[in-house]
Amino acid sequence: MLRPAAILMLLPLALPASAEWVPVLEADAGAMVGDPADWGAYRQAEVTPMQTPGGAPAVHVANADPRFGGVRITISPRGGLGNRMCVELEARVLSGPPVTVYVGPNSWNQVGAVLASPEWQPVAFEIGLLSDAPTVLHIAQPGPEGAFELGGLRVFVQAPDDPQVPADLGPIDLAVIGHVGGEVTPLFVSTGQPAPTLTSPEPRDLASPSWRFSAPAPAGEAAPSLRQGLGALPAGTRLRIEALCRVVEGGPGRLSLLWNGAEGASAEVAGSEWQDVTVEALLPVDAMPQWGIGAEGACELLLADPRVLVTLPDPAGPGVVALPDERRPITLAMGDAKSIFITPPWPFMRRILAHLEYNSRWNYRFPDEHEVELSEAGDRLTLRWHFADDPVGYVVAMTADRPDSVLVEARLTNEGDEPTAIFVPGFCLQLMGEWSPRSFAYTIIPRDGEPLRLDIATQFAPTDEPWPRFGWVRADYANSEAHEARQEAGDAYEPDDRRVREVGDFPLLARRVPGRDAWVAWVWPDVTGYFGNAAAPCMHMDPVLAPAAPGESAGVFGRMIFFEGTWAQLREHAKTVRAELAAISDLRPAARKE
Repeated sequence: MLRPAAILMLLPLALPASAEWVPVLEADAGAMVGDPADWGAYRQAEVTPMQTPGGAPAVHVANADPRFGGVRITISPRGGLGNRMCVELEARVLSGPPVTVYVGPNSWNQVGAVLASPEWQPVAFEIGLLSDAPTVLHIAQPGPEGAFELGGLRVFVQAPDDPQVPADLGPIDLAVIGHVGGEVTPLFVSTGQPAPTLTSPEPRDLASPSWRFSAPAPAGEAAPSLRQGLGALPAGTRLRIEALCRVVEGGPGRLSLLWNGAEGASAEVAGSEWQDVTVEALLPVDAMPQWGIGAEGACELLLADPRVLVTLPDPAGPGVVALPDERRPITLAMGDAKSIFITPPWPFMRRILAHLEYNSRWNYRFPDEHEVELSEAGDRLTLRWHFADDPVGYVVAMTADRPDSVLVEARLTNEGDEPTAIFVPGFCLQLMGEWSPRSFAYTIIPRDGEPLRLDIATQFAPTDEPWPRFGWVRADYANSEAHEARQEAGDAYEPDDRRVREVGDFPLLARRVPGRDAWVAWVWPDVTGYFGNAAAPCMHMDPVLAPAAPGESAGVFGRMIFFEGTWAQLREHAKTVRAELAAISDLRPAARKE
């Protein structure tokens, strides 16, 4: 009946026994993990390099902010969606309240440990990763005039052969983190009065880790409970609590899954014998769910082997959450000379950043001058770029001319004396918001009529500049110049380091909205290929502008589509859209082939 323990408590430092644990050697800044120079202070914290009693690199942190302050470090390579990470360090709290270690992808997603010992104490915790973005440790202490020291940091990941390219989205094993010799309640949000507690029972009646939940009789109508956050998760995520429980006194108690401030699913805990308790739910909205333990009245129960399994929506499966009936107009806004913000028609989705690059002609420079025209309704935006050393002008126009899409025009005008070569401007879409998993699993191209998830495509090697240590995915599409080179080479073809072996059917690059039959997609008549970096993950489609003689212009049209339906329906719709775009674009001869 008893399951293996899924929890790593605060333990003596030791290399994890499993051979699958891979040490992480570098932080994003290129320094070794644990190098004090790589720790970043925030708020009004003062960070001073030092050493632990054993001589390991360490930092002394003095906090002066009235709310909280501390240090953070970004760890690379990325652990990987669904992988597990083990963090080891040594710490002591010299003054002030306990210190909390938060773990997450550029945000404060999960609590890894609570530090309170005034003496040097080894700390280890294990946690499931909700993202393949870089992993960030925030180590924070509330209130001013506190101080703590930590060092000897070591990090390990447990993952497939390539932890940066997870091919499996399924269950992410989260867990209660024990606190040896102290109360674990600070890891939870407490509700009800008097506040309940969660402590390690002595003596334990199980060999596996267990805790005693004690809820006094509540005052008034507020039922006491303890809740722990599971991070930001998209609609369609499946949640499952598994635990062993038994009531010691009073009761009954309950295990619950909660979101948007209300209980979504729960199971009663009753009886004095150990029992398996399971709670399952499908997340119906984008939310920051919690799992919790509570009681309606006075209750003491024992909790052992608690696990929360998080399974993100299948990128290629049917939608499990309905789209809202309400739709609003697509609106456009200017960010800076390189960026446009697009507000989607779906009210649950945050705006999208259309980041403009200059690539083949101007590299990544900002224009010396730019002009902006935005309609009062926000349905048409025109940007004009001018470079002092170049007679070629560049214009990007976006028009929300249909309820489900934005028409994009890229055009250059040659005011010089020489013809222009083929020009490739860059367009990058970045879906913003906590609910879009930072995984290429949801970015899809058509291959042989079927959807190909880019997270299972072969990545090419990271580049030194301008994006060091980022994993990139790049593929060709049928009838592109690169594809023609492949065909000419035949069996002798060898891709360079920048290209994967997949060939898409035509220039359609789509991002699935998790859990819903909804897509954000790029469609162009002629582009250089599909690509993007795994850190965003962004959606690059770089259209090709045909050569222009002196005094002439060349333009190409594309569409950003907000599509409701299945992948097969999107693919057929995109083929029709591509034909429409080709009819109004100035295309190089090779791109006119069917």
